[in-house]
Amino acid sequence: MTTITIRATDDKKEFLKKMAVFNGTTLSDFIIQAALEKAEEQADYQEYLKAMKHHQSSQDITLEEMEKELGI
Repeated sequence: MTTITIRATDDKKEFLKKMAVFNGTTLSDFIIQAALEKAEEQADYQEYLKAMKHHQSSQDITLEEMEKELGI
């Protein structure tokens, strides 16, 4: 395991500690979980942008073609 150091004001640290307690976890676990969720959101958003770019550069298809492509 490794250590990550972050800087925060005393007020922000106390707020994060209270939120961690409220969620029944440690400050470290609370911050790690929040950081991972944010990173996953950004990764998902990048995939969305990539898909939209591909969609905009490709031909339009009908609803029936889309359903067939998606297998629904």
